[in-house]
Amino acid sequence: MSQSIVLIAERSVTLDELRSKCGCHFCSDFTSADRLVVQSGNKYVAFNEGVNDYEDWELEKLPISNPRFYFVEFRPLDFLKEVLPFLVDDPRIWVDNNYGNILPGTEVVNRLRQEPEWGTCIFD
Repeated sequence: MSQSIVLIAERSVTLDELRSKCGCHFCSDFTSADRLVVQSGNKYVAFNEGVNDYEDWELEKLPISNPRFYFVEFRPLDFLKEVLPFLVDDPRIWVDNNYGNILPGTEVVNRLRQEPEWGTCIFD
């Protein structure tokens, strides 16, 4: 079963940029104009550009004035933890675990590097 998170990024962060960050580390391709899939065998992380379904108060604490939202489906969690460091180690990107935590991408990457087992419950 797939799981999901949300990337909240400055408007300047595009799917093209995310794909270029994957570089030669992972196989990635656009399955449509607003969907990027990174995969390895039956493991995948899919980025879908979406619309804002957040309340204003949820976004007020973020240093992003005109955000872009990427809904991210993945399977399994370990593959997401491999892919994320290449993509979200950027002060323009925040990660919402869909369980009430919104963290800077740089903090997510630092925690994954320092505590490889962290994130077992999707970045609790």
